[in-house]
Amino acid sequence: MIARLEKLSREVRTIRPAVLLFTAALAFIFIFTLDFCTIPILALLIGVFIWHGWRGGLDKCFLMVSLLVLLLIAVPIFREFKLERDKVKEISSKEVPWRGRIIIPAVADSSKWGEAVLRLDSGPLVAVRGDPQQLKAGNVIESTTRLKIPPAQRNPGGFDRRAQLKSQGIFLEVFLGQKLQIKEQKPSLLSHWRNLTADLQGSACEFFQRTLDSDTAGLATAICLGRTGGITPRENYVFKESGLIHLVSVSGAHLGFLLAPLRQVKAINKKAKDYLSLTMLFSFGIISGWRTGVSRACLMILLRKYSRRRELALDEISLLAVTGLILLIDPFRALQRGYWLSLGATAGIRLGVPPLLSWLGIKSDFGSNNIIMPPLAVADNSLLQLTCKFCQKLRGAIDRLVSRVFQLLAITCCAQIVCVFPSLYWQSGINPLSLISNVVAGIPAALITAGGIFGLFILAPLVFILPAVSSPLLAIWSFAIRQAVNVLRSLAVSCSGAKGGFIGSGEMGKAGQVIILLAALYIGLALFMQKPFYVLRRFLELCLLFALLVGFFGQKGTERNEVWFLDVGQGDCCLLQISDKIVLIDGGERDQGYYTVMPFLRYRGIDKIDIAIVTHGHSDHCGGIIDLLEQDMISRVVMPNTGVENIATDSSDYVQQDLSMDLVRLATQRQIPVSYRSAGDKIVLEDGLLSLDFLSPNMKQADNIQKYLPADPNRDSIVIHCRLLWLSLLLTADATLELEDSLVLEYQEGLRAHLLKVAHHGSKYASCDKFLGRVKPQIAVISVGLNHFGHPAGETLARLEDAGCQEILRTDQRGAVRLHVEEKRVRISTWLDKKKVWIIQR
Repeated sequence: MIARLEKLSREVRTIRPAVLLFTAALAFIFIFTLDFCTIPILALLIGVFIWHGWRGGLDKCFLMVSLLVLLLIAVPIFREFKLERDKVKEISSKEVPWRGRIIIPAVADSSKWGEAVLRLDSGPLVAVRGDPQQLKAGNVIESTTRLKIPPAQRNPGGFDRRAQLKSQGIFLEVFLGQKLQIKEQKPSLLSHWRNLTADLQGSACEFFQRTLDSDTAGLATAICLGRTGGITPRENYVFKESGLIHLVSVSGAHLGFLLAPLRQVKAINKKAKDYLSLTMLFSFGIISGWRTGVSRACLMILLRKYSRRRELALDEISLLAVTGLILLIDPFRALQRGYWLSLGATAGIRLGVPPLLSWLGIKSDFGSNNIIMPPLAVADNSLLQLTCKFCQKLRGAIDRLVSRVFQLLAITCCAQIVCVFPSLYWQSGINPLSLISNVVAGIPAALITAGGIFGLFILAPLVFILPAVSSPLLAIWSFAIRQAVNVLRSLAVSCSGAKGGFIGSGEMGKAGQVIILLAALYIGLALFMQKPFYVLRRFLELCLLFALLVGFFGQKGTERNEVWFLDVGQGDCCLLQISDKIVLIDGGERDQGYYTVMPFLRYRGIDKIDIAIVTHGHSDHCGGIIDLLEQDMISRVVMPNTGVENIATDSSDYVQQDLSMDLVRLATQRQIPVSYRSAGDKIVLEDGLLSLDFLSPNMKQADNIQKYLPADPNRDSIVIHCRLLWLSLLLTADATLELEDSLVLEYQEGLRAHLLKVAHHGSKYASCDKFLGRVKPQIAVISVGLNHFGHPAGETLARLEDAGCQEILRTDQRGAVRLHVEEKRVRISTWLDKKKVWIIQR
């Protein structure tokens, strides 16, 4: 008996070799990105890999060869993260001449500049932005422009350029523009191929720009080619919140859109269809740049066709592992979000759709058009026979339609469930209505994709061969594409925002995020185990237990009394929060609302601004407010009392950059109330916990000054003395020296504040000694970005130090600034340096 048990214990368990190799490859890649204990963890992983392979019945020689191949795959990661990364700080700290060779060329799309990847002679990779015509693979470039470390995430929920380039093994970047010095050209065979594909992609982008109007070309190019340089920030935002963002980054779904018309053609035999499909896949892969989703889908189609022809048994899990492993020939894919989103969505579809359709009782094989129907009894009467045949065809058409709709719903549902986790953390929220919107959006997206490729490969050559014949066809084609783009854009707009069903990760809180992740996990288990009611009961029990725990421990301390100064570049943006009341003062330049403010609001769980105060009409202050108005995220707007009346008659240069009239017009269209405030007015919220005293504009002084000086929105800026609990802040917008003098005369010691938001981004024409002597700030915040005005001026910084300011916090150096106000102290921290904290005692 004992001998028998020992024999059973020695029996090996069969494993899927592809799954083991794929898992080990991913582990090797991520190990080399670690900053600590790389060698011990690598040795442990090798031991685990060999042990599992041996226990799984794999040959020793196969294991050794596989281990060598896996290590070779991870060599590029080892080089960039372990060898070249150490040189980055030294290279970026000095402004010295450098030389390098471009290895990945730039693509000329709708944007003026392209981005290429260059290998320095000293080793590291560099992201180079400049003229796409000069950034060709094989070109050797010399320059003295300083190489910089890419900026990290500067605001909560904002874009992280450093992480994006790090996923490609790039730790340096430089903008050269037209300042390129091509010393020599060393093109290899690989460089010629890369330049050819880049030129083809550029020509495809140019075709869309030439034949479609500007409102259509950007989205059509993004959907067909994955080049997003032409879509507006608003379009990017609404597609993201509606759950349709994957449509503007080419994925495997686009291959389905492309091949769908071919499947309906009955006149072509199967062999011809296969060759035509392969040709279309290869062509589409080239013009789309072989993105991860397209590469993965093409590989799966090829492997499936090959396994059927060779009569090989290849299950879905092994198929996913094989395609994932082949894609890791470029190991940096494993560090990119697109790789995991594509792999996860594909796994959810291939493994989840069949059991889901079976559970729903849909008699249709996934991936097949064969519908199972009982035959109809047909009599001998010819008229009755024709009627029965017609009814049978109609029934078949209806069954096929219903089956297709359920298949699309099942595909969308499974893909969305798998992508819940990355959506919560990479896109700051989820949209439950995306299950339906994706099904509806599939129709216009398929028309755009198939129509766009048809235009590229059929109409574009026809324009040169038969221009007279192609002109009417091109007009019809452009009209059809334009209508499909308009429908898709309208759908994205209607499904975005809080009204469209989007829920920000901050809005649902940690408890909501945990419940959603548990729900996704349990739904997946229900489909896999095919025991939906049992799993559903267990899930509801777990959710009830979790809700009781949350209710028992309570939500103590969740009230937020905070002040945020967001980094919106060369502009101003301040957010005040007391309990659930939100006040936003300025919003930065146009598009900063979409790039910075709205992601921050979603991250913090804010779906509505109670009051938006526009200190004056210059675009670097009110541009982002206009973006928020477009998304109906503002309940009320406050503007300076002299803002609107003076703009119409003002003939100064300021009119060209003043957006007050645009803002008022948009607010009127959206039926959002606009009120005007001047010196002496006051806004009180939450029973006096937050009070805003308006110190300017002073109507009487403004009338006197305008008799002698031209209108100046900066001089008429709203200046606010704010008190949040016991903390006092002086927010000075773009106040001029004349305005500061009038404030000193009018308020004297009433200007005293713990924190000063320095006027006009630290300009030397503001923040005079007399004014700072009255304010006596402990902390100064300068909202500033890259500019050619010299902001902040050295004289202003010196005056702040002389006035006794203990710390000067600049958003261009420290990112967003956060003040957390408590009963007896204020904790001040910055987004780029979260560990450092400044304290103001009451």
